[in-house]
Amino acid sequence: MQIYLFNPDADLALADNRPTYVAPDTVRQMTRDLALLPFWYAGDGGGVRVASPDEKAWVEQMNERFRRNIVPVLAKDWHSLGETKWMPWGWTPALRRSLLEEGAEEINLPGEEILAEWRGLASRERVSAWLEDLGEIGGKRAESMNLRELPACRAYVEGRRAVVLKAPWSGSGKGLRWCKGVFSPDVEGWCARLLRKHGVLTASPVYDKVEDFAMEFYSDGQGRVSFEGYSLFSTTYGGAYGGNRLLADELVEQRMEGYGLGETLHKVRAKVLEIVACHTGSYQGYWGIDMMVCREEADRYWIHPCVEVNLRMNMGVVALKLRQRLLAPGRVGRLMIDYLPTPGAVYTRHVEDEERYPLRVEQGRVEEGYLALTPLTRESRYRAALYVGLTSP
Repeated sequence: MQIYLFNPDADLALADNRPTYVAPDTVRQMTRDLALLPFWYAGDGGGVRVASPDEKAWVEQMNERFRRNIVPVLAKDWHSLGETKWMPWGWTPALRRSLLEEGAEEINLPGEEILAEWRGLASRERVSAWLEDLGEIGGKRAESMNLRELPACRAYVEGRRAVVLKAPWSGSGKGLRWCKGVFSPDVEGWCARLLRKHGVLTASPVYDKVEDFAMEFYSDGQGRVSFEGYSLFSTTYGGAYGGNRLLADELVEQRMEGYGLGETLHKVRAKVLEIVACHTGSYQGYWGIDMMVCREEADRYWIHPCVEVNLRMNMGVVALKLRQRLLAPGRVGRLMIDYLPTPGAVYTRHVEDEERYPLRVEQGRVEEGYLALTPLTRESRYRAALYVGLTSP
């Protein structure tokens, strides 16, 4: 059986790279609150880990309401399942150690050398080589530089109007520093710490971004790679994940045609698919390639073809699966992740949204309304929320 696990600390754990890594309190809270998010992207017949009878009952209720076939699995029952294939959000040394301590068989887990190979593939350091291969296919040559010495960091920042510096691995919106031509003592200290820890950081100009999007690919571990769909998402000013729009691929392509980028989009997709196939190796899972629509002039746009490489499950794939499996035909929606630190605030908002946007389900598909994608209590601080409307946004 395939058992799906939600470990949103994957990027932070890769940055730390120690089997003993422990996530910050807020990330552990997210892990608990959104533990059953895999219910929506797990394959039929797969399992999700549950921590209580209440969570098990929630899975059974969702199965019946939305015509799914997901097995709720308590940790104590793992040994009775026979051969197990673990499907985490992302593979890390810390997760491998945790599963071994909980009784998972080592033969069912990737080895340390394999994890080191995958960690290298997930590094932002790889982006510069990808952009070299992609050239000007998006309409303009995008830039990402790997910096290994402090003077090079200073020269890069002071030589450009606005830049973003990035750690090789980090979570949503973390590990980023935005600079406008000034290499301040604070930025210098940040760069020095990263160089001591990782030996490298990456840097790129700040482009005139109009829209964030991604292409999602799947590698079967045997060298075969498939394009799964587009992801249209938003980010905060600091680069953190803001939410996904659930639009059919043809609607995303229509948006790109509105920028005059329809043909360019398909060229980028074909080239990126080729590059992923060359690098996939033994990795089995999703590749999310973040991109941007950027403005060159008032009415001229281009595609930045590789801003980030996410070698893991990601919210874009979650949005794809929700659209394919949950939305009624012709409907569009939005996936949001909320965080409210005040006790009870998330639950209160959930109740208000249930009243404001009543859910209507027909034949296991959402026609309109609001749905909490994981069980919520008054102790919850995080919420995964789906909103479905009747008209295209």
